[in-house]
Amino acid sequence: MRKYHTVIIDDQQASIDHLLDLSKHIDYIEIIGTFQDPFKAQSFLRRNRVDFIILDIELRNFDGFEFLSTLPNPRIPTILYTAHSKYEDRGYDLTLVDVLLKPVSSSRFKGALRRVNNELKDNLLPDSSLEELCDYFQVRGPGKFERQLVWYKNVLYIESIDNKVLIHQIGFDKPLVSNMPLRNIIDMLPRTWFLQCHKSYIFNINFFKKYHNKSVHLTVNKVQLPVGDRKVFKRFDHFLEDENKLC
Repeated sequence: MRKYHTVIIDDQQASIDHLLDLSKHIDYIEIIGTFQDPFKAQSFLRRNRVDFIILDIELRNFDGFEFLSTLPNPRIPTILYTAHSKYEDRGYDLTLVDVLLKPVSSSRFKGALRRVNNELKDNLLPDSSLEELCDYFQVRGPGKFERQLVWYKNVLYIESIDNKVLIHQIGFDKPLVSNMPLRNIIDMLPRTWFLQCHKSYIFNINFFKKYHNKSVHLTVNKVQLPVGDRKVFKRFDHFLEDENKLC
């Protein structure tokens, strides 16, 4: 059985400690983070490989169901952990892995983990950690019958200019040029790691430094990208709200 990475998100430290104690001798899971603040959990989940999550329902600021809807992968396998039985039906209606009532027993907790294993073993999650994402996509051009490989983790940002797409990569002096439409390239990118901030620009959030004067500042080469209407680019707007709450 492979080892799965998980995080616990619960605004009560006592509940977290109880699950940590139950997990001590379970060698096929590794708890790589615990969070009482859901906004810090959001930021962590954007940047780290997590196979499943253990989630309380009544969190600060919003409930667990709403929290799931804000994640890059809202269908990540989830064990709900709650003190209220009224949430059980809704949890099962959403086809979540399991719903555990506090305080959960050791045998019941292990049963939920077996269900996680059954769900994950034949369906490994994509878009985990970009550093470990040794995958690529192909783009057409610049020649008529030419194709080029682009590794996701090397992409800094992508821009569309004069019917051409320029893909700027770490370690390359010149951008890669493609004649593919930007909308087609967007469809090939992992949504967890790439955001569109303007009709002509997409950036890799791992290189995000700050948002200032309606521009995205990246950590490499002092790159600044223009930002369009945040009401139009809602995922980008939500990303900025999350970053602001962590400051």
